[in-house]
Amino acid sequence: MNLNVVKVLLCLPVFVLGQLRIDFDEAVGDTTFYRTVAEDFFRRAAAAEADVADSYAKGVSFLERSGFYEIIDTVRSTEEFSVLLTPTFVLSEIQIRGAAPLFESDIHSAFSLSVGDRVTAESIQEEVESLEEDLEDRFGLISPRVESRIVYDMNEGTADLELRISREGIYRIEDIRIAGNGRFTDRRLRTVSGLWRDRGGHLFVEEIEQKIRSIQEYYYSRQYPEAQVEWEYDFDEEAQQIILNITVDEGPRYDIDYSDVAPLRRRRVRTALDFSNQGNRNDFTLNRVLFNLRRELRSMGYQYGTVDFEDSLYTSSRGDSIREISLRVDTVEARTRLELIHFEGNEYFSERALKK
Repeated sequence: MNLNVVKVLLCLPVFVLGQLRIDFDEAVGDTTFYRTVAEDFFRRAAAAEADVADSYAKGVSFLERSGFYEIIDTVRSTEEFSVLLTPTFVLSEIQIRGAAPLFESDIHSAFSLSVGDRVTAESIQEEVESLEEDLEDRFGLISPRVESRIVYDMNEGTADLELRISREGIYRIEDIRIAGNGRFTDRRLRTVSGLWRDRGGHLFVEEIEQKIRSIQEYYYSRQYPEAQVEWEYDFDEEAQQIILNITVDEGPRYDIDYSDVAPLRRRRVRTALDFSNQGNRNDFTLNRVLFNLRRELRSMGYQYGTVDFEDSLYTSSRGDSIREISLRVDTVEARTRLELIHFEGNEYFSERALKK
């Protein structure tokens, strides 16, 4: 079935409007209202009863905004003024065949279309081609092929989609290599992240990324909030194997001095400076926490109080890079207290009533 079924063609030889052809024979769903209005715009343009370009543009826009059509191509020249539209369908069902060893949920996570989306034949084909790339990049399938079968209901304006997946093989994770980790051993990082279970298994990019994130968070929780963990993988097509390469940039270990934070509570400041979730890339978390502590200090009555830090970087006797951070709270002056509130001009209400 050729679904490029709506073609509006206005021929303009030598700037004189010639013929108008509208083909709505295979439009889907109840489009009578939209077709009638659009046809009126087009015929007015054809009869030169209105501005040709303006009426044409309004007709096309009306069809597109209806939700039943999508513009494929437009041409405007001295000899032709045309637009090609294709009908849209509501995706009512997606069936997946041949997904093993993947789960259907894995395929759905990689396929951007969902039930209820408005689609065209062209948009479905584009997503199918994108899915083939994802099946290799995200799940390690070798030469994956995705065949699609679409069943249209022209009366309801819906489409059922069936995806059949085939492959020549699947890559397996042969080795996991970690570099740059001086503070914690490979075995330790594989254990805390669960990567030790992946050797010999299949490639699931989302799961690998979560485990890489857990390594980074492990460093954060051990006072390495500037740690960065990156990864990539190499394909061995002949052996059908993948080697994961993980690179760690540990950054310095933090040693924070909280001895000079009064009148703020030391425990409160320790809790606020929790790098375990977000780390401290470019001191973003540190500066955000200090900003909040300054507001807290001023809410205590120290209107000109400041909260800052001094830091230095050195190497320990074990060769570890240490960033020493000393927090400093300066109240500047005595705490400001509100001693008296006095009202003037309150003829109808007493000071006591206004203070309440």
